[in-house]
Amino acid sequence: MNRPYTFINVAMTADGKIDTFERKGSAISSAEDKMRVDELRASVDAVLVGGKTLLNEAPKLTVKNEALRQNRIKQGRESNPIKVGVASNVNISLESDFIKVGPARIVIFTTKQTSISHIEKLRAVGVTVFVDDAPQVDLTNMMHRLKKIWC
Repeated sequence: MNRPYTFINVAMTADGKIDTFERKGSAISSAEDKMRVDELRASVDAVLVGGKTLLNEAPKLTVKNEALRQNRIKQGRESNPIKVGVASNVNISLESDFIKVGPARIVIFTTKQTSISHIEKLRAVGVTVFVDDAPQVDLTNMMHRLKKIWC
């Protein structure tokens, strides 16, 4: 395969909702589900979020449980998976939790809609940034690049 093994994890209400109608995000997970997600996060190489989540929620995407982080280290891995963000215009604050909370390698896929100066600022703080010429990030190419990062 020319792309990494991937799966999606989504929290959903009993009536099938994954967000509020305002698209503001909503806490719908139980404590048990949050632990399951932390275990899942600890088991993977990377966690990917799209633009709305990246820019509106600035998720940490880190493994919260210390024992799970230590287990990753014992396995010869980093304490947290790689954080991957995808957005046509990544106007993200350099102070956001996505950037600041870690430690974790950070990779962002974007387009030329993101200003050159902002891309340079992201790279200056250690973010790997890939820029597509198209109006939207080519997700097939993104998956190929992600595969190359791990191989």
